[in-house]
Amino acid sequence: MLKYFLCLLRGFFRYNAGMNQAPRILVCGNYGATNIGDEAILESILQFCRKAFPYAGAGAHAGAGAHVTIVSADPVRTSTRYGLESVAKIPAGFRSFWKAIFGGGLRKTLRAYREADAVIFGGGGLFTDEKPHAIYIWMMQIWPAFRYKKPVMCFGQSVGPLISGWSRRVVRKIFRKMKIVTVRDEASRSLLEKMGIVGVHVLPDPVFGLHDAGIGHPRKPYVVFSLRPWIKNAENIREILAEFVDWMFETYHLKTYFVPFQSARDDDENESLQVVLKLGHHVACEVLPHNENIPDVLKLMREATAVIGMRLHSLIFSAITHTPFLALSYSLKVAEVVKQLGMEDYLNEYRFLDPTVLKKQFEKLFTEREHVEKALAEKHRELAKRTEGYEVLLRKLVE
Repeated sequence: MLKYFLCLLRGFFRYNAGMNQAPRILVCGNYGATNIGDEAILESILQFCRKAFPYAGAGAHAGAGAHVTIVSADPVRTSTRYGLESVAKIPAGFRSFWKAIFGGGLRKTLRAYREADAVIFGGGGLFTDEKPHAIYIWMMQIWPAFRYKKPVMCFGQSVGPLISGWSRRVVRKIFRKMKIVTVRDEASRSLLEKMGIVGVHVLPDPVFGLHDAGIGHPRKPYVVFSLRPWIKNAENIREILAEFVDWMFETYHLKTYFVPFQSARDDDENESLQVVLKLGHHVACEVLPHNENIPDVLKLMREATAVIGMRLHSLIFSAITHTPFLALSYSLKVAEVVKQLGMEDYLNEYRFLDPTVLKKQFEKLFTEREHVEKALAEKHRELAKRTEGYEVLLRKLVE
């Protein structure tokens, strides 16, 4: 009888210790890779973690009630930026794998997975075979979470397109093992449901939940332009874009600032320079250096007359700052967020740009810009409110 009582007492204290202890959460995604959009996603995830777990135990990071560790392509850079512990990604190549083993990085990363109470995976467009090896790379990052039987939350991702049968099989297997799945558009949910994944939540991109306190600044006579390298032999498209930039300068006296959203692997700055070389008016534009400081980018967009956006998060930043935009869609995920914002009249397929259509769209955008600003403000409030669902699901993740 005494032994039974002592077991109950021990269990009681362990339970209460667990209740008072801040959960250890591992966040994995495309971080530390110089992509402004992915860093904005990470900032929003950390913001939702602070809201979901507001009361910290001793030593919790950044005032949040959770101990957060980030899996990053550049752990030093990420740790310095966020003031949190960061570990390296699981190596996906033969050389990097052996380097990680002998350098101790792999051991540290696996320990972070093993000690986590839960894993947040995302967001962004990670599971797509539009890019070679992408699914293999992210499969390697999620594998340890399943190996150590950790609850996993897919956080605000777009899924697809998935062209090959191998891609579909891998993604189906991964998503069936996740405890909570949130995607940021209906197309992703539809694809997953066709693959037999049930209980998929659709929530807006978490970046819609970021607060921008600078609304109301006067507009200035310039346009922010976001490009990314996407297809080979894009000379014809670059010529069309150069003609369009010249036309905005000649017709509306608007200067264009090209803003690189990524510098490593995808070199947005170089792609912008390829357009600049074809301009008739070189004073009509400027290519800004890559800057990962999100408030700086938001300020630039907040004061712009308009945004011409190819990068998904250039359009989301436009919505946050209520800045009218034209969208250059290179992927279904871009078209889906434009649809969420009710901006279909200003959507263009990047591969099939028509200079006449671009000019007509911009004329309409410029004429109706005050109406568009108000419409974007209303949509932003609606989508930001819906992102509160992430907070609720995060608490369920660690139950």
